[in-house]
Amino acid sequence: MTRKLFIIGLFVSCFAWPAVSLAQYQTQSFPPAHELFAPLQADPTELNFMFQFGFPVSQNGIARVDAGDYLGIYRWALGDVGALQLNVGGAVNSRFAATPSHDLQVIDYYGNVPLDLRIGPFSARSMFYHDSSHLGDDYLREKGIEDANNSWNALREILSLQVCKALRLYGGYTRAVATKPEWSGRQAVQGGAEIYFNTSEPSFWHPYWANDLQAWQR
Repeated sequence: MTRKLFIIGLFVSCFAWPAVSLAQYQTQSFPPAHELFAPLQADPTELNFMFQFGFPVSQNGIARVDAGDYLGIYRWALGDVGALQLNVGGAVNSRFAATPSHDLQVIDYYGNVPLDLRIGPFSARSMFYHDSSHLGDDYLREKGIEDANNSWNALREILSLQVCKALRLYGGYTRAVATKPEWSGRQAVQGGAEIYFNTSEPSFWHPYWANDLQAWQR
């Protein structure tokens, strides 16, 4: 019964409002960075300011702190059709052991250059990104190993469909063009969905359910 009510509620919310209004975008410098392509809520590589705490299977607790965001550089209006926008983004992601010592396990440095396109309910992101991952000094001392760093440069394509205000679907493809050390598999596919339970405007709370699935060849 609960599942039926949920499906009915989602169906009603999708048709209670127009799918997406055609906004009148203007050509401008330093536009808002999240208007054309909304952040992927469940993607662990999405740039944001966030704190996470968890217990991996058969391990001690860990804490993760992310700090990053996008900056809009320039937007080209495409008349009544949509808009094209160039952004830059960067983030620092760190993971600590959830113990009294708070040992630093790993820290990642991430940067990208996204080109976003919005046409009606469809939005797309094409970007080049660099990710550099470093084991923390505390972890190296604990395990008695030499410094081991990984980095890669990759191209990523994502297509998103805003079915309605309450439902968003997306899929993507990634290909690494340079890795250190060399990977035998450099491709990845991605897909996800986001369901929003409060689409009223204005509102101070926006509960949602989001899932992101990724399969890496490596």
